[in-house]
Amino acid sequence: MRPRRIIQDYFTFSKKERNGIFVLLVVIMLFAVANRIIFLFEKPGHSDVEKFLAEVADFEKQQKNNRPVGSLFTFNPNTIDSLVLDSLQLPTRVKRNLLKFRAKGGRFYKPQDFRKIYGMSDSIFKAVEKYIHIEDHKKKAGLNHPGIIAQRTFYRFDPNTCNKNDWLNFGLNEKQVQTIVRYRKTLGSFKTKEQFSKTYGIEKQLMDSLLKYIFIESHSEVVSGRYFAEKEVVELNSADTTMLKKLPGIGHILSRRIIKYRDLMGGFYSTKQIREVYGLKTETYHLISPQLKADTLKIKKLDINFSSFAELSAHPYIGKKLARDMVRFRSENGIIADPDVLLERMVLNRQQFEKIRPYLKTKGK
Repeated sequence: MRPRRIIQDYFTFSKKERNGIFVLLVVIMLFAVANRIIFLFEKPGHSDVEKFLAEVADFEKQQKNNRPVGSLFTFNPNTIDSLVLDSLQLPTRVKRNLLKFRAKGGRFYKPQDFRKIYGMSDSIFKAVEKYIHIEDHKKKAGLNHPGIIAQRTFYRFDPNTCNKNDWLNFGLNEKQVQTIVRYRKTLGSFKTKEQFSKTYGIEKQLMDSLLKYIFIESHSEVVSGRYFAEKEVVELNSADTTMLKKLPGIGHILSRRIIKYRDLMGGFYSTKQIREVYGLKTETYHLISPQLKADTLKIKKLDINFSSFAELSAHPYIGKKLARDMVRFRSENGIIADPDVLLERMVLNRQQFEKIRPYLKTKGK
C-alpha cells in the first residue's frame, strides 16, 4: 500500500466524526472565554479583619507562653524558688505546675520524678535531665556523718523477733545488724531493755531512739501466783484453735475469733494486739500474756504497689478511706520504692503509719 493512501485513510473522517470535532472545539472555546470573564461577576467575600488580628495575637501569646525562656543550669526542683525558676529555660506552664505540685506537699526523690510534672514532654525532660540535682534526704539529714542521726521512722518492735529487714529499716547498717544477732544468740534472748542497750557498736543517739520503741515479751514470769515455763509459750501467728484453747480463759469461741482476726490482719507483730479481739477480757490477757509470742517473720504483708483497693481496705488497720488515699497516691506517683514515703508525703499520719508499717512491703523491702 502506498504512503499516500495510508495518510489519506488516516485523516479521512465521516460526517458524525466531523460534527463531534466541531462540538468539542465549541465547548473548549466557551470554557476559555468563561475563565477570562467569570471574575467580573464574582462578589468579594466579607472578611473580619479585627477578628483575624485578634486570633493572630492570641496565637502569638500562646507561643510565647510555651517558649522556653532563660537558660539551663543545675537546680534542685524541691528547693528552687519562684524567682530563680523564672530564669530557668522551661516552658511557663511547666514552671507553674511545678510550684503547684510543691504547694500541695509534693516532693521529688529522683530526677525521673520530674518527668511526671503535667505539661512536661520527653524532649523538654531530655534537655533538662542532666541539670536536675536532688539531694539524698538521708544524707542531708546527716546519715553519713559521725555523731549525727538521720531522720528515721520507728515503730514498736521486739528485738527478739526482728529480722534483718526490720533492723535495716530502722537505719542500722549491716555490721550493726550482725552484732545484734550475735549478741542475741549469746544471751539466748533479750530479757530487758537494759540488756539490749549494752549492744556494742550502736551510737548513743540511735540507741536512745530504739529504746523508746522496744517492747520485750516475757516468756517466763509469775502472774497471779502461777508460773509459766518457756516450753508452754504459744506462737500466735502459727497456733491453731487446739493450741489456743490450752490457754486459761480461751475457749472454742475466743480461739476462733483470735484466728479470724489474725487472718484478717495478716498476723500479729505484738502479742498485745490480741487485746483487740472482741470478747477477750483484760484480766484474761494479763493471765495468758506470759505464754504468748508473736513471730513477725510469719506476718503476711501487703505489697503497696500491687495490692488492690479491695485487699488494702479489707485490712482492719487500713479501711476504705486510707486504702483509697494509698491507691490514689500510687496512681499519681508511680511505683513506691519505700513505704516510708507514705509518712513523708502525709498520706498517713505518724500514728497510722506506725500501726500499719509492719504490714506493708515493696518488692525491694
